[in-house]
Amino acid sequence: MEEAAAAELASGARDALLARLEEQATAENVPIIERQSAVLISLLTRLVRPDLIVELGTATGYSAIWLLRGWPQARLITFEVDESRAAQARRNLAEAGLAERTEVRVENAVGGLARLPSESAAVVVNDVLNGLRDELRVEECFRQVMHVLKPGGLLLADNELGAGGVQGGETREVRCVRRWNQLVAAEGSLSGSIVPVGDGLSMAVRHAGAAP
Repeated sequence: MEEAAAAELASGARDALLARLEEQATAENVPIIERQSAVLISLLTRLVRPDLIVELGTATGYSAIWLLRGWPQARLITFEVDESRAAQARRNLAEAGLAERTEVRVENAVGGLARLPSESAAVVVNDVLNGLRDELRVEECFRQVMHVLKPGGLLLADNELGAGGVQGGETREVRCVRRWNQLVAAEGSLSGSIVPVGDGLSMAVRHAGAAP
């Protein structure tokens, strides 16, 4: 059943639950990944076939559903600081039949990463760039992500275009995105690119055999 759902979602289809979450996000201004990017991360997850996915920023569980349906053998640890949204996410993941493969942790994502085992995740998804307070926090987040990401693992980050603001803006969000991109580009163990899908998706692969 999950295999069928994964194939359907990877083709770009959506079910009633995902449609409802998209409508809720629009009505209540909930920050979720754009649908085009969601399709892509589902496909990428299916290609990587991860045992563990770590997601920074759960919101209502929309992207978590796409990620887990992308590869039905993956487990997911996802971090959310808002208890109400974390509760919503748990309900939505249960409705999707994915509760047993998901752990929603109500804590700061950067601090939570530090408590995970080294090189334990085959996919890390950063969906909190817009919420980090400054460039120093971005640097700490990047260090902790590299602590968790396996050699050969995939690092994803959403909101890379900042709704167009990255081209010339100087908001906190833009500075954080820019610093993240600098760190990814300067890290010798990563090779990647930014794809102009949705609000921009950064993709980088950690070289196999890279030192932690």
